[in-house]
Amino acid sequence: MRHTKSEDLIPIMYVIEKIRKLDCLKEKSPGSFYYRSKNVIHFHVDKESYFCDIGNSRYELNEKTLPIIIKIVSDEIEALGNKARSNGE
Repeated sequence: MRHTKSEDLIPIMYVIEKIRKLDCLKEKSPGSFYYRSKNVIHFHVDKESYFCDIGNSRYELNEKTLPIIIKIVSDEIEALGNKARSNGE
């Protein structure tokens, strides 16, 4: 298993496009999204399977898990935003 390269992302571009619509994330490199300085989600590939890391958890990426992954990313962003607000940032 390894981090994805730009060309690896082509088959999962529909996922990347959904994540790009989350305005508060910045894509620092293809497929690696940050909220402020915190990595929120990035991708791995192993043969024909794709995975994403969100926080300290890894999820296999497929049609069934996509809605769950988008929800987890949204929850992670909300938690990071709440933490930043409570710290006065």
